[in-house]
This record gives sequence, structure tokens and C-alpha cells, in this order.
Amino acid sequence: MLVALLALPGADLVALSRSVAVVQAVCAHPKLLKWLLAQEGVDVNARLYEEESAQEVGSLLFHSVEFFQDSAEVLAVLEARGACSVPPLQMSDVARLDRMRCGYRDAETPAQLAAAGVDLDTSVWRDDYPAVRMLLRNFQGAARDVRLALELLDAGAGIAGWLTPEAVQEEVLGALLGWHWYEQGAAEGEEPIALDGQRVDAVLGIFRRLLERGLNANTPVVFSADNLAARGEAFATPRVRYEGSLLGAVACMLCARGSELRGLCLPLVELLLGHGADPHAPCRRVAGHPGSGGTRIWVRGAWLETNLPWPEGASALDYLLQRQARAPDSTDAAVVAALQARSRPGR
Repeated sequence: MLVALLALPGADLVALSRSVAVVQAVCAHPKLLKWLLAQEGVDVNARLYEEESAQEVGSLLFHSVEFFQDSAEVLAVLEARGACSVPPLQMSDVARLDRMRCGYRDAETPAQLAAAGVDLDTSVWRDDYPAVRMLLRNFQGAARDVRLALELLDAGAGIAGWLTPEAVQEEVLGALLGWHWYEQGAAEGEEPIALDGQRVDAVLGIFRRLLERGLNANTPVVFSADNLAARGEAFATPRVRYEGSLLGAVACMLCARGSELRGLCLPLVELLLGHGADPHAPCRRVAGHPGSGGTRIWVRGAWLETNLPWPEGASALDYLLQRQARAPDSTDAAVVAALQARSRPGR
């Protein structure tokens, strides 16, 4: 690449410096990029073009994240040359939504996009996969993604794709209440493993928006809970299969005793109850289930307690009362009180 560029006449080099394909290739080699940007006639603020379509895509700095991951060395070169972030003259809704979802430079916020007339429900991948669903479908623990999903909902993004039990258990429960993703985000330098106030507010906010817009609080869910502490062990604790109400899944499985998500248990239960969740809805749990497809959610917590017998058809309230009688717990006591307050007379 370097030899080929050095052999080019000045005019050809200037033209190539505006080619997306060439610039992307050069961005992988900072020394070569410095040389290219220093050549006479090369404009660091020139609009780049796709060679095949002749479509202009904005300046190099505008694409700093996707082209060179905001490399400090490359940014320093561009700054020294007076580079500006120049957006394309035109961008499709999909391109604008993708830039927002990926966190690229100068990406617009959901509110800004909505104000500009962008359809927030435009599919960015296949049919019926708008940005808000893609954020949680590909969720890997980043607090930014949770906040952005909430901002999209607040800006008017629809929830039609999340009104089926399958979508709820995979893309909402599996993302927001699967501790594996929070640990992975921390391992990749996202932030310490912690369910801090901002994250709690964002998670509760997403559930609240979904419930306010039509998600049935009594949606039945089916998933396998796996012991994250034993992940990778040859003889790991078998998973537990859960079938039953969304309320029971939260109160007795995903936010159970010992879970890092314990702080979500009471507020999320109260939120579900406030939108009509039935504290007497039957649940079924099978310990040691080998699993056969379906949603898998990695959890931490008091795993032995999670495997305690759960009478066939018992509700979340039945189970918590039974567990409280054996070993009292302050959070469970508050959850039981909330469930009993919503119980129908005679039940």
C-alpha cells in the first residue's frame, strides 16, 4: 500500500485521499496516515466518497469511531491539521439511527432525531428490528445502551415487537436481568460490576414504559436459569427451568436472594403489581432441568436456595411465604407484603 501511494502523481493522490476504501485502509497504519495527510493538496476536511456509488459520506473526522476507533494518535494528527467533523449532505434514517446506536462521533440523540422527523421505528436490521430492539438484542452490559433504550422509548419508539412472550423473555428479561452481561461489560472496561442508582432507574424505566404502552404484566415466560458462578466447570450445577408469570420470574428467580440484582426485586415487583400482575398466578420450576433450546439466562445468587422444591402450581406468593417460614429475609418480607396487599379477598 505504501509503495503504491508513494508512486502516485500528486493529483491522483489527492483524488484517492477522498476514497472511503483507501482512507479506511490507510487508517489502519498511523504512520502512513500521517504521511498521506501531510501531502500537498490533501484536504483533511474533504468529503469522502464511496467509489462504487459515488455517494459522499462526510469527512474523515466525522467517521473517527468506525474508521480508526478514535485513536489518540490519529486524532492528534487531524487536530494539528485543523480537521473538522463534516457530516454528509444527506443521510438516510437507517444511517442516522445506526450512528446513534453505535455511538459514533456527532451522533444525534433520540430526541433530536425525532424532532428532525426521523422514524424511530425504522428497521435497522431485517423486518421489525428498530434501533431500540437491536440495543437490547445485542446487549452486553453497557450502561449506555440501557440509557439509550430508555431515551428511545421516551422519544416515542414503539414497543410492538416486544408484545410477545418470546420477545419479552429473550430481549428484555434475558438482557436486563441476566447478570452475565453486566459482568462482561465490566470485564471489557465498561465500568465496575455494580447495580448503581442510574442503572436501576434505567432498567425500571424501560419496564415502566413497556407496561404503560401495552405489555401485559401477566405475560407468561419460559426460560432456563443457569448458575453463572459455575460457568465453565465440568460438573456445573444443572440449570433450573422456569415456566410461569413474569412476576414470579422476577421475585423468585432473577432477583432472588444472593443475586446482584437483588436491589431491583421490590421496585420491579411493585411496578408489575401496579400494572395488574396477579400475585396468585401459578408458576412451575424444574430444578436440574437439562434444557432444550429456548432462552437461557445466566444468574448469580443463592443457587442452592434457588433449587429448593417449588410445589407444582404454587404462586410466587405461596413460594415466598414458604421460604420466609424457613429463613426470614427483609427484602422477601417487603415483597410478600406488597403481594398480599394486591391479593384478592378470599385468596
